[in-house]
Amino acid sequence: KVDGYLYTSFLHKKTLVKVFRLKSAKTDSIKGYCQPTLRDVNPSNIIIHVGTHDLNLDKMADGIAENIVDLAKSIKTKENKIIISKLIPRADKLKDKANDVNKKL
Repeated sequence: KVDGYLYTSFLHKKTLVKVFRLKSAKTDSIKGYCQPTLRDVNPSNIIIHVGTHDLNLDKMADGIAENIVDLAKSIKTKENKIIISKLIPRADKLKDKANDVNKKL
């Protein structure tokens, strides 16, 4: 990993993966960051891995899943593919809520 870029040996030599990490960001605030940022980059594939920080909010699983899908729709273009990653399995008090979000995705 170099300055937010990830170079991997399994990708084609001309493939560049840009990693954007927004520490502690919630799904509803990420949309405002992604839209202008992605306009400049114009990636062909986007993997969305968000939602974990929303679990602590009073928001229901339906609302969290809806925000994730809305984010995907807001950055989808004819030229790119969107992949939504499920929330990482948990073993704490938020386990059931995370599972509910994943079921809705």
